[in-house]
Amino acid sequence: MPVTPKSIVYLRPDTIGDLIIFSSALAELQAAWPNAHHTLIVRSGYETLAPLFPASLHWHVARLNPFKQKPSACRAELAALLAEIETLQPDLIVAPTLNRTWLEAAVAAHFPKIRSVVLGAQDVDPIFAAALRLELGIAVATAFTEIVPAATQTTDWENQHRLVDHRAARAPQPCRPNLPAG
Repeated sequence: MPVTPKSIVYLRPDTIGDLIIFSSALAELQAAWPNAHHTLIVRSGYETLAPLFPASLHWHVARLNPFKQKPSACRAELAALLAEIETLQPDLIVAPTLNRTWLEAAVAAHFPKIRSVVLGAQDVDPIFAAALRLELGIAVATAFTEIVPAATQTTDWENQHRLVDHRAARAPQPCRPNLPAG
C-alpha cells in the first residue's frame, strides 16, 4: 500500500484542453487522498478554469512560460516558483503529462528528497533538455524518482488514469473527463 501523501503538487503548465483531459484523473487522486493538500501549478490565464474543478483544489500560477522561455530567460520567476512550492511542503510531486517541458524536470530535480512521479519515459524537447543541462546542471533522465509507464496506442486521459492506478495501487478504473456544465 502506498504512503498517503499530505501535500501533492501537480505540474500542468500545458494547455486548457490538457487540463480538461486531466480533470477526471485529478478528481480520482483527490478522492483517493481526501485529506491531502492538492495544488495544481498552471501557466498564467489557465487559473480561470478553477470554477470548473473541485473547490478543494488549490491553484498556483507559474509566472513563466516553459514552452517559450529557456531557463536562463526566467531565472527569477523559476526561483520564485520553487520557493513557493517549498512553502507547500510537498511530499509528492506529479508530472502527469506526456508532453513535458523543462519546468517539470527542473522542479523535480530541485526537490531530490521528495517523491516525484512522471507519466511516461518520453524526454522533453532536446533543445530544452540541453538548456537544462547547460544552464541548470539538470539531467532530465534522472530528475524524477519514479516513472509510470505510458501506453503508446491509447489516449492521454487513459494514460493519466494509468498514473492514478499506479499511485493508488489499484486495478485500472478509468473514467472519462466530466466537468460540470455552466
